[in-house]
Amino acid sequence: MNALSEPPLRATVAEGDGAPGTLLDDALRVACGDGAVQILELQKQGGKPMKAADFLRGQRLPAGARFA
Repeated sequence: MNALSEPPLRATVAEGDGAPGTLLDDALRVACGDGAVQILELQKQGGKPMKAADFLRGQRLPAGARFA
């Protein structure tokens, strides 16, 4: 997946279970080794920082997608 090539700028601990790097829902909740993180703010390569909600308005990522 190329949508995000940098780590998130802001995230919080969230509940969830799945293989690390797996998108758990359409709100940028990503599975980790233990639990999950909710991405709150991110920055696309060469772009400006943006809130996750703003990113998702222009980029749909299906649940089950994997971050590499």
